[in-house]
Amino acid sequence: GLSNPTVLCLHQGRTSDYIWIGTDGEGINRFDPHTSRFTHFSSTLGSRVVSIADYSATELALSVYADNIWIFDKLSGTLRPLGIDDKDFLYKIRHSGRDIHIYNENDGDLLFLASGVHRYDKRSRKCVAISDPAKKVPNSTYSIIGRSEEGVWIHNRLNVYLLPDNDASLIFKGKHENGDIRCGHIGADGTIWLATEEGLCNFNTQTGTFGHIQTMLFSDANSVVCDNSSRVWVGTEKGLSAYLVESGCFTIFDESDGVKPNKFLPAPHLLSTRGDVYFGGVDGMLRIRDNHVIDTSEVHNRAADGGT
Repeated sequence: GLSNPTVLCLHQGRTSDYIWIGTDGEGINRFDPHTSRFTHFSSTLGSRVVSIADYSATELALSVYADNIWIFDKLSGTLRPLGIDDKDFLYKIRHSGRDIHIYNENDGDLLFLASGVHRYDKRSRKCVAISDPAKKVPNSTYSIIGRSEEGVWIHNRLNVYLLPDNDASLIFKGKHENGDIRCGHIGADGTIWLATEEGLCNFNTQTGTFGHIQTMLFSDANSVVCDNSSRVWVGTEKGLSAYLVESGCFTIFDESDGVKPNKFLPAPHLLSTRGDVYFGGVDGMLRIRDNHVIDTSEVHNRAADGGT
């Protein structure tokens, strides 16, 4: 039902169960988890939507690659450009060759993340650079991990940061020495799970230490989500795996489980308010229902080839 099979981003608003999907060249789609129906919006067709965030109760902010930041009306489907009084930043959006990821902070202002982090103020329409106390990491893009009571967690290729609300500087929390960080997700217990070049890792936000979860099932990972049952779902270039934190075991999923072959991508991952997990890739979107039960006998059999 997608207008384009390649999913670039996923988003769920605070007031609705709808899942908003950014595609590679055919705009945004809306997925209704109750009916499993997709809705396409003709006003966005032809757009490569790389990031979606809330803007208001009735509007979304869309980041369109090499184009602009647009405000999309969820009721009428119409678009208008976000007013940005910053010519230098507008030039970066259109000509930097990087995806501009967007995130809505608690106060309604937006974070723009690319080779640096900027905060957009709705009232002044200005973009203010957020300083990074750590050294710049070459060829690195900043991405959102998630939110805790302390603020917003962010990563780039090597480093993990915390951005407290209303602060103008990132707080450096840790450096991952052993491989590129591609994706991060913070669990309910405060543990940050990371998909990296060396596989699945975690980050203890209290001690600032990294751990590597050993397995022979995959050598690297692209995306990760920790669900409400302490199961860590890992998307790779070859498929889907799950790590059961309590037992320390892995399992893999294939077409017999309903998982079609797909190269999962770092950005499109989501834990919905219903507890469902979503992953996007080059060949569609995968939904893992919150009530999905993993057969533990099957887990141990599969994990024998590469458990922790």
